[in-house]
Amino acid sequence: MQHRKKHCISQRTRLFLVYGNFMLLVLVFLFLYIYCFNRQNVQKEVAVKQTNICASIRDSVKTKLDNMSTISLNLVYSSAIRKNFSSFAAYTGKKNVSKRETLQSWDNIKAIYDTITAIIGPYQSASQVNLYTMDGTRVGSGYQQGVVKTDLDKIPWYHAVLSLHGSKYISVPIVNQDIPASGPNRNAHKFLSMARLSFNGGDKSEGICEVIQDCNTVFSLATKMEKANEGLHLYVYNERGELVYPYTAFSAQDNYLTLTQQKHFQDETTHMVQKTGNTSQIITKDTVPQYEWTVIAVESKESVYTSLSVFRRAFFLLAAVIILGTMLICFLFAKQMTQPLLKLTRATKKLKMNRVLDDSKPTLPLADSSITEISDLCSSFLTMYDRLRESSRNLLLARSEEISANLRATQSLINPHFLYNSLSSISILAEDGEDATITKMCNALCDYFRYIADTTRTLVPLKEEIACTRKYIDCMQIRFGNAFSYTCEVLPEAEEVLIPKLIVQPVVENAFKYAFNSAPPWRLHLYALVDKNYWRIRIEDNGGSLTDQMRDSILWELSHMDRTKELHNTHIGGMGLKNVYLRLTLQYGKDAIFDIDNTQKDKTVFLIGGPIQMKGEENNGKNIDL
Repeated sequence: MQHRKKHCISQRTRLFLVYGNFMLLVLVFLFLYIYCFNRQNVQKEVAVKQTNICASIRDSVKTKLDNMSTISLNLVYSSAIRKNFSSFAAYTGKKNVSKRETLQSWDNIKAIYDTITAIIGPYQSASQVNLYTMDGTRVGSGYQQGVVKTDLDKIPWYHAVLSLHGSKYISVPIVNQDIPASGPNRNAHKFLSMARLSFNGGDKSEGICEVIQDCNTVFSLATKMEKANEGLHLYVYNERGELVYPYTAFSAQDNYLTLTQQKHFQDETTHMVQKTGNTSQIITKDTVPQYEWTVIAVESKESVYTSLSVFRRAFFLLAAVIILGTMLICFLFAKQMTQPLLKLTRATKKLKMNRVLDDSKPTLPLADSSITEISDLCSSFLTMYDRLRESSRNLLLARSEEISANLRATQSLINPHFLYNSLSSISILAEDGEDATITKMCNALCDYFRYIADTTRTLVPLKEEIACTRKYIDCMQIRFGNAFSYTCEVLPEAEEVLIPKLIVQPVVENAFKYAFNSAPPWRLHLYALVDKNYWRIRIEDNGGSLTDQMRDSILWELSHMDRTKELHNTHIGGMGLKNVYLRLTLQYGKDAIFDIDNTQKDKTVFLIGGPIQMKGEENNGKNIDL
């Protein structure tokens, strides 16, 4: 039967194609990663920049508005202005005025001018200050100084100020022909007016105070920021939702205030907003405190990602050069590497990893190669194999010793002294004819030793461990009678938690050996709970004989003992705190809980515990960290 020859390609071609395609994929993924990373960084940088700009403009605008508000309040509450303005207002309301009253009115105006000058300062912190009587007489100071008769109903903000009853009203930017302006746009020069009613001691309004400030002054920083950041557009809305910046032209604009009032702007101040068509904008908002003005920064996505377009073109050019160079190098490298690698492959086929533990040592001949690195590789591989086999044997031996040591530690929990004392107690009870008590004690002993003899589990539910411990305590209670009493409390959520077997009884036994040396009555209390994903058991006795020095000495000795040595030296009857500490650390490592509290008067509390394990999570094959 004729077999078709399998189509194959040379190792050289395969290496060339694989390495070339790999480099191509690496470059593509590298580009995508860098591009996405830079895209995110650009967005973050723009968001931070816009946030800082909005904050700066917010503070600048607030400072200017605060200055206008301060001037306004100083004018309203100035006793000198109030006195002279009241006198002047009374003069303007009269039809027949004497010469003396006229002279007095001019003195009042002069005093008002002096006070206003003192308030706004020599550097004109406000462009203009106007005081209006309720009949329309205006006293102006600033760029335009004098007394003028006006029609209050024709002033845009007049009725709004009346409705606020003394609160401030800030107008939108308006043209004020009474204030001289310069430049090509002087006829359209705009100002902000802050006006409020003035009262003379009572509820009756006596006049209106108006502070005027140049919009170029109020929004000077916003103008600078727009010039310094190409593509950045700034908008400022007042508390009524009216656009106050830009103020040079009120052409139809997108209502960015409405966009920023949407739900997704409630948690974050910066968002990418998709508009009609394919255009997107990055929008950031901030609020001027006390005035409820909103500062909004807007940049188009195209202007933001301009730098990324340059990066994309540069990267494609660089990638093309790298790919061509890599292909050339790959071809030459594949040609040089093919033959030696083939020799090495033939030599290593004799090596089977499933025979690592065989007694016979497989041999691996050195590759006949002129390349030093390949020959060294083969030699190093042989050395590695020898070390692997040796390490595997040592690991198995160490694991066997660890298991054996753990078994000896578990066996050491059987205390022959407890058995001797129990049998002695039974003998005494038999002499006294206490058959029922003998039966109770024998049943407790049987249950206790049946529990110990079960070697199928190393972890048991906490309620079973407590039940076994109670069997031990019952035997001790029969022995000591009324001289000893105990209580046991296990919270329901702790009953099914898995803990190391026979971990509680040695601590209880320690209390009988060392704590109950004083005169009875002797009391013992067990309390089991679950706290922060840890099970904890408190064993409390009223021995009260453990000093601070003894406590510290015990804890130091336990924490500094040689665990491996102690496990191998464990012997029958070697129960106690050392055994408990060893097995807790074998099971839980650094998460094991073992502590002693002797701060309470005439009491000693032993605390043991570890991380929570429930039924179904038991792992009897857990590695032992020696």
